[in-house]
Amino acid sequence: MNRLFFAFLLSGFEFFFCASINNASPSKQNLRGGIHGRIMLDSSWSRVIYLSLIPNMNERFTMTHAYIIDKAEIDSEGNFQFNTAYLPKEEALYRIHVVKKEDPAASLIIGGRDENFHLLIASSKDSIFLDGTEGFSKAKLLGSSANFRMQEIKQWVSYGDSSTFDGSPVKRELIVNAIDEKLRQLADTNRQALVALYALYCSDFETHRKNNPLYYSDFLEKWKNEDSEYYALFRSQVGSSARFNSFFWISIILIIAALFVGVEFGKRRAKGPELVGGTELLSVQQLKIYKLLQEGKTNKEISEEYNIGVNTVKSHVSSILNKLKLKSRREAMDDV
Repeated sequence: MNRLFFAFLLSGFEFFFCASINNASPSKQNLRGGIHGRIMLDSSWSRVIYLSLIPNMNERFTMTHAYIIDKAEIDSEGNFQFNTAYLPKEEALYRIHVVKKEDPAASLIIGGRDENFHLLIASSKDSIFLDGTEGFSKAKLLGSSANFRMQEIKQWVSYGDSSTFDGSPVKRELIVNAIDEKLRQLADTNRQALVALYALYCSDFETHRKNNPLYYSDFLEKWKNEDSEYYALFRSQVGSSARFNSFFWISIILIIAALFVGVEFGKRRAKGPELVGGTELLSVQQLKIYKLLQEGKTNKEISEEYNIGVNTVKSHVSSILNKLKLKSRREAMDDV
């Protein structure tokens, strides 16, 4: 029954998304070099747009000044231009964003009408156009097949995060699972390495890989020749092979834990007050999510607690860990 429900949802959603994306075909006048475009912004926004290089997929919702590599003026008609000749010839993940006048340059607004950034894949040879004539949050990236797929992935994720899913929690879970399944399908069928990897990061792969290790083994085998930092991190997260002997690795983990548990416990207690003191860096919403992290709640449980999308929860969790300089959710639980 669940499979039939997923198939029904996916077929209906795909009709809507394909129609909306196909309307965003690039025109000839848009296809000049570099990253450029036109944005309609109201007076609350600064007339500067920033370009950042994102070093790995885990950092896609993290912002520091160190990530910003360029900026450009937005003229009175909303036009801007980045010369990308200096970028590496290999494709990488970038972010373009604008900020409110009172905000510092390194500011991200995640979700909502004021979302201020777009992720894109680019290289020195690409020509990419951002059509922001309906506002930045509704902007579309044109002129590149990779970013056509990035736009599609963004729409799936946005739908999952913004929908209230009227009905029972079971119905909501089925819809979220259907969207995750679609993202994995996009990862399976896409021939562009970074797009495929991005689709997996937008899904709930951390939960899925525990029950479906073979899927990730096959995925990594398909992209075994990819040696970028993006894939190196992913391999370290899911393991170079999902067919490993689980008993062997569990034994190694238990031995290491037995050797260091005493020392680590002392360190946690010693630095606990310092970490707690850093919570003033968190927003009100992030403080609420942080308290549930300390209780050991999963992304799905936090999503249900506050009625927000799972991908929005993941974005907040990533930002919380970064701000508090925590390496994992386990450290947040140890900080209780």
